[in-house]
Amino acid sequence: MGVMTDILKLLTHISEKNTDAFVTIDWIHHLTHTGKMHRVAHEYTGVSASTGCNFMIDIPPGKTLHWNASYYSKFGGILEATYAPTVTDVGTEISPRNNRTALPSTIESKFYHTSTAIAGSGDVYPIGIPGGTAVAGNGSSGGTEQRSELDLKPGRWLVIIKPYADSAIVIINATVYEEEESW
Repeated sequence: MGVMTDILKLLTHISEKNTDAFVTIDWIHHLTHTGKMHRVAHEYTGVSASTGCNFMIDIPPGKTLHWNASYYSKFGGILEATYAPTVTDVGTEISPRNNRTALPSTIESKFYHTSTAIAGSGDVYPIGIPGGTAVAGNGSSGGTEQRSELDLKPGRWLVIIKPYADSAIVIINATVYEEEESW
């Protein structure tokens, strides 16, 4: 309790003495209130185990995208994020929403649902999504979510989700923000 009291006293002192001071305690709230935090969400239905669903991200030069997402698959599955995929058609654009809903989107990265992408070979991030009979009490159609956090460099990324069974529902729910490239 002594450390917290000292921190609160310090913050109070800073804000009283410096009327121009900008004090941030919580980075996520700072990003939200300054209009930099966005949400990208999409629901896929009828996803087959053989083809899965493809979510593509184009990050402009000079930017790093911070991607914090949860994934849900009715039957569980495998998710892979790969760099530099082969794409013949970028597909349908998914518009990000600014978390400060009164503000327009300021994010430069583009997000797409595509059916014509093939995974890249470099920077592969595999992530498992638990579900199916492994989820107690939910039977073969049970499911749960998996969360991942990635810092993605500029270029094209492909997120592929392959459920363990056909006719799956897959949901991506991501909070994202950009900053100047730090690679």
